[in-house]
Amino acid sequence: MRTRKRTETEIIASCDPVIRRVVRMLRMRGFETCDSGDGVTKPQLARNLPYPHVFIEVHGQLVEMSHELKRRIESLDITVGTSGTAGPWIEASYDPVTRIRMIVLANVNDAPLPGDIP
Repeated sequence: MRTRKRTETEIIASCDPVIRRVVRMLRMRGFETCDSGDGVTKPQLARNLPYPHVFIEVHGQLVEMSHELKRRIESLDITVGTSGTAGPWIEASYDPVTRIRMIVLANVNDAPLPGDIP
């Protein structure tokens, strides 16, 4: 049985409330988000991260896409720091077994986004 592809509206609606605008903004700018959470809505799930996060699957160049994400976030006057710090950070990884390339944007929720971002 083939699974129906979700619409953009369904994808955004399925996100935690205070991370929806971040996910929408990233998807509108060509980033393929695949998982997100606000770090507080579902604390009972063991796999939940305790901070806001958006995972992005990369099909092209991981390093270049990571730099592009950093540039896009900083263009919103949001400073990106190093991995694991209290403020926003970006981390990229590659799994040579599955060949999956992934970027995580962490500690950014809808609050610091300018009002003109839908």
